[in-house]
Amino acid sequence: MGKLTEILRPSGTVKWQIIRRDGNIDYSSPEKNLISAELKNKLADTLHQSTANFGVMTSPFANNDFSIPTNGDSGIVIVTVGPSLKFEMLTTLKTTSALSFTIEGLVRAEASYEVDYAMLGFDWYNLSFNTDYSSYDFSPNLDLVNGDQLNITWQITMSDN
Repeated sequence: MGKLTEILRPSGTVKWQIIRRDGNIDYSSPEKNLISAELKNKLADTLHQSTANFGVMTSPFANNDFSIPTNGDSGIVIVTVGPSLKFEMLTTLKTTSALSFTIEGLVRAEASYEVDYAMLGFDWYNLSFNTDYSSYDFSPNLDLVNGDQLNITWQITMSDN
C-alpha cells in the first residue's frame, strides 16, 4: 500500500447581481472568496463522528426583506455599514454535484442600505453562525435603494489535488 497522496481542499466563488428598481442590472464576475478555518475543521471532525449535521440547507433563511437573521436557520447573511447590522437573505439551493453545491441568496431593499460583506454559514445564533463556511467582502461596498434586489450566488467546491 502506498502513501496517501490525495489532498482535499474546499474553495469558493461568489458573484452578485443588483436588479435596480429602474430595471438596470449591475453585476460581478465570479470571484474567489475566503473559506473559513472553522469549516475546514468541521469537515475533518465529520470523518470520525457517528453523526454530523452542519448542512447549510438544513433550515434555510426564508425572508427576503432585510429581516434580522432567524436563530437556528442557515444560509447567507449580509452586513451593512452605518449602522453595522446583519440581515438574512432568502436562501435556496441552486445546484449540486458530486463535489460542489451552489447556494443563492435574495433580498429586496425597502430603504437605502450600504452592504459591506456577506457570510455563508450554518445555524445562526444571535450575532454569528455556529459554523462559518465562508465570507466575502464587497469592494467597493454595494449601495442599494428602495426597490433594488440583491442576488448573491455562492459556490463551494471540494477539489482533490
